[in-house]
Amino acid sequence: EMTAGSVGIASMVLGGGLFTMLKRFRVTAVLFASVAAVAIGYGGLAASPTLAFACAFSVIGGAGNGVAGVTAITAVQQAVRLTAQSTVMALLESVLELMPAAGFVLGGAVVALSSTRTAYLTAAVGMAMVLVLTAFYPLRRTTLDPNEHDRPDRAADRPIVSITGSVN
Repeated sequence: EMTAGSVGIASMVLGGGLFTMLKRFRVTAVLFASVAAVAIGYGGLAASPTLAFACAFSVIGGAGNGVAGVTAITAVQQAVRLTAQSTVMALLESVLELMPAAGFVLGGAVVALSSTRTAYLTAAVGMAMVLVLTAFYPLRRTTLDPNEHDRPDRAADRPIVSITGSVN
């Protein structure tokens, strides 16, 4: 028996593979689009009138989730100096492990107080807020070091994420 959840999980795996085909696009554009797909998936699950619609939105959200995970890690690695990558990546990986647990707890509380649809809607609104935040603090191309073009380990024109516009 197929459920929206199993379709979404399969789509995450496909989305991770899709990332390899998106190499010609800027990392920040792919990240923005993938987060938007996750938000659309959650919103669609909240509004789905049938299981078929729920499965379709699970495909959209799952593919976005699969791409977003790989893209976020890539963006952070491109934005952080090699000397700090192990520390920053350890923190990022810890947060990535913690967030699903927090989501289950918070989502469970929303379901207990309201409904499953409300939990999905809450997740969609949260993801949409992330997108709005990035509209006010654009993801832009920057460099970390004025001499970066001299460093063989970093490409000077690599797209990286800068939420605040500041250079770390």
